[in-house]
Amino acid sequence: MKIKPRKEQYNDVTYNYFDIERDKVCFMFSGTGYTYERPLLYYSTELMLELGYDVVQVCYGFNSQPFEQGPEAISAMVYNAANPIVEYILNTKSYTEAVYIGKSLGTLPITDFYMQQASSIPSRFVLLTPLLSLDHVMKICLVSRHF
Repeated sequence: MKIKPRKEQYNDVTYNYFDIERDKVCFMFSGTGYTYERPLLYYSTELMLELGYDVVQVCYGFNSQPFEQGPEAISAMVYNAANPIVEYILNTKSYTEAVYIGKSLGTLPITDFYMQQASSIPSRFVLLTPLLSLDHVMKICLVSRHF
């Protein structure tokens, strides 16, 4: 399926929006240095489009300095970059379902925020190479009702 995304920007963060006019949406968060053209996220995008989801690929970029902080601060940094886009998209259309896919660094806002928030629409979560070496991520995954 060859669908071209619209490259858009919100709050100085770029995102690719595959708007195929559906009532389901998938938000994708990449890892450090792992782009959406690489296999895990490329094929995840293709699958979600094939399953009838609009897809939003958040394209945040950070220099190396913020990574000197603790994991919770890094997670908050990624969430603060991505969440305005998530909220904006959810407020522009009436979606009935959401899927959140994260790769490595992108799994942090999913485990630390999205999995723990009450959502007005049913949500599912896919963690590709989650950072299980971080104690708080492992604990959240072990007690989460989403697995």
